Amino acid sequence: MVLNVFYWQVKAPDGSYGGLTFNEEKLLENIAYLNIVFNEFNIFFKYQGYSSFDSPTNLPLVQYEPHPVTGAYRCVQYPGQFDPNGYGNIGRCSDITSFWGYAENNNHKMANAMNIYVPYGSEFGGAAKSVGSDMLILKVNKLNEFTSIHEMGHALGLYHTRSTHNGVSNKEHTTRVATPGPCHPNNEYNAPCADDNVVDTAANTQFSHGGTYPWISESNGIWTYTGSETDEINIEYEIDHLDIINVMSDAYIAWKNQLTPGQGHRMRRTIISDIDLTNSLNIDGIAALFEPYAGIYNDNPAVDVPIPLFQPGFDYIFRPCCCDYPLPSDFDDVTFSYNGSNGVATIISKHETDYSSITHPNRNGLEIAQLSAYMNNPVRKCWNRKGFALGGNLTRFNDGVFNWNVTITPKDSTGINNPTLVQDLPTGLYAIDKDYPDGSTSQTLILKENN
Repeated sequence: MVLNVFYWQVKAPDGSYGGLTFNEEKLLENIAYLNIVFNEFNIFFKYQGYSSFDSPTNLPLVQYEPHPVTGAYRCVQYPGQFDPNGYGNIGRCSDITSFWGYAENNNHKMANAMNIYVPYGSEFGGAAKSVGSDMLILKVNKLNEFTSIHEMGHALGLYHTRSTHNGVSNKEHTTRVATPGPCHPNNEYNAPCADDNVVDTAANTQFSHGGTYPWISESNGIWTYTGSETDEINIEYEIDHLDIINVMSDAYIAWKNQLTPGQGHRMRRTIISDIDLTNSLNIDGIAALFEPYAGIYNDNPAVDVPIPLFQPGFDYIFRPCCCDYPLPSDFDDVTFSYNGSNGVATIISKHETDYSSITHPNRNGLEIAQLSAYMNNPVRKCWNRKGFALGGNLTRFNDGVFNWNVTITPKDSTGINNPTLVQDLPTGLYAIDKDYPDGSTSQTLILKENN
């Protein structure tokens, strides 16, 4: 499943951005982060670009403030005043409830993509419009943190492991021993239809109790549950390290990029059943991942154009391929030949941070390691542009066999690109070596027997 992703920079009414930096590199970091985590479940993300907009100037000023006596936080309205930050520093009160409609009604939403809104600040870590949604908010300093995985999990259909809402639930029972009959919250086995509706996540109601974590502790990287809480039918909770570090739990201090197979299954089911998520699927499927997000392929080396760049977060393997493809072959074209595992030209890791280096070298086909197991022909998009060589050498093997008795004749660009070069050669054994503007070379062996 390949989901399109489009980003929106959300600025203050005056166009400012809180003094913070917003650029494409930060967005590509997020795309890489999302792919590295969610690819495990065959969920892939395709970067589709970004846009920006200023917040409206007439948002009422409503502040989330502590009560002067009790200290409890509540929403305080300031009649006649407008929020100078707008949605740029989005608040818990009226901002979050009105934002979704504002974005949809003012052309700040792509209909065929996951829309990630990036304000410079917020009174919360992040938010999805709903469990199962194509809209989510991540402030700019959360793009490469666990919060982005948590909120994307909500958008793709995951609840908090403790409940199907933000409160506390005591409905999910500890036992994972399935019993006959329909799932019902009152049954001893009710995991598929209680709390987060996922069987392989913890039944524990919550790990955070009033902002503290009295029953979890960490030693040498392993988190342990020391509580003795029981479910509604007095069976003690069974909690392990993976339950605690699950990124959809509320053990925020312990979060890792941990999701279960059951959560992965639920996300995939949600994608194909939620109309907004279904519409966000790229119509080209995995073929879209073999296309650059920026730049263009150039079939004329004499023309300088932006090079094609691929989004980070994948293990790219470029293998030498043959034969004449001035532009990359169609994704469905698997007729070209390529060198196997011993012919690897370039490997670019999913953790590569120099994004300018993730480009398609000429005379190579592309393999994406995360997809190889699902494709009969993993190498696609052969690009073998013969091009206009800068120069090279003509080597004649004087004895008619491969040995060191050779005559090497340097050729300039005119000589090496002469269309009658081979035709004009006397009989004999030759090697023609060409040097290209992109730094690559090619060698052609010629056994000239007659004209």
